[in-house]
Amino acid sequence: MLPTAKMLWANCLEVDFDEIECDFVLTSPPYIDLEIYEHMEAFGSKENYYKNFLIPLLDKCRKHCSGAVAFNLAPDMYKDLTGKFGYETCDVTEDLK
Repeated sequence: MLPTAKMLWANCLEVDFDEIECDFVLTSPPYIDLEIYEHMEAFGSKENYYKNFLIPLLDKCRKHCSGAVAFNLAPDMYKDLTGKFGYETCDVTEDLK
């Protein structure tokens, strides 16, 4: 029997991850202001995107996931994340060109 899957349609930063058990996270977050999802305001700046959205989301996923966390990021976003914003580099990266 397959385990039950539950989809949550909510602001990921407002979801209580303490209530979720997971051993794998795979996500493709919005690309700064390239994608604007329903009920989402523009981030306004790269700094705001990284400091108030992407880094808190990465930290939250890594804290609450008992296994692997995989984020689909554009190469320039990964470079900004690890360079300009000082986030640690990944153990494994894959260029999907």
